[in-house]
Amino acid sequence: MKSLAFALCLLASAASAETLTGLSPPASLLQPGYRVSCAASSFNADDSVNGTCKAAISSACSGRGCQPVTVTTFYIVRWTDAAATLGDACMTVRHHLPQADQVTPLNGHTQADCPFVLSTGTVVTINGTPYWYVATSADGAFELVNWQAGSLLVAF
Repeated sequence: MKSLAFALCLLASAASAETLTGLSPPASLLQPGYRVSCAASSFNADDSVNGTCKAAISSACSGRGCQPVTVTTFYIVRWTDAAATLGDACMTVRHHLPQADQVTPLNGHTQADCPFVLSTGTVVTINGTPYWYVATSADGAFELVNWQAGSLLVAF
């Protein structure tokens, strides 16, 4: 986690006209044993950001050929100037090979309103580094981009 924060600081300091800011997961998701990542999806009129975070944990496993059970819970998240706000849990996915994944929508949500997409298919280059383009704010002051480890807010 420290190396990720350091990399984001390097990215932010390297920006000339643009400033890159990492969208951190809500603190309540950062629990021991969980792997957490977030993906931004859109802007609101007030330039706050909508997105989804996922927290995955795997069971202990021992023995030859053991396949751990991994349960991933997806959450709706909103980022503002203040911080990330955790919303509803919208879906869980239970992964245990060789079985098919078991997807369970939660709290009245569907898979469609609980997206987690880092690769958007559209690439933009900022300071020589390629990112996946997500959206531009209505006033044109901000842009959302994703990379392998999460989402960044670009201020122009």
